Amino acid sequence: MSVMCERLGIEIPIIQAPMGGAVGPALAAAVSNAGGLGTLALWGADVDTLRRQVRETQALTSKPFAVNLNLEFPQEERLEVCLREGVPIISFFWREPSALVERVKKSWRRSSSYGEYSQGGSPSCGVRC
Repeated sequence: MSVMCERLGIEIPIIQAPMGGAVGPALAAAVSNAGGLGTLALWGADVDTLRRQVRETQALTSKPFAVNLNLEFPQEERLEVCLREGVPIISFFWREPSALVERVKKSWRRSSSYGEYSQGGSPSCGVRC
């Protein structure tokens, strides 16, 4: 098993792309249940929809899954919901994410260890371990 798989808590090195509105809880949970990392693209969802989809995914799998947030748009409120709902992995794209990564780290430090993956020297994904 690779270091990435161990860190993400997955069995096989497959990370399902968020794919905008094409992915919902059923597909993300199926990928996670098969040993990969399912990902929800909820960066455009209102907070009630985000909360509902996260909870539905949690009901369908006990394995890790991710929520992807597009930083081209404000994500502070969605990030807060992800943290409150216990989303195990949060990924960011399209902008420098350091400020939001710091919020994730501060929140997760209260209850668990924290791992960080980066690309190009900029933190891009937080993982609750």
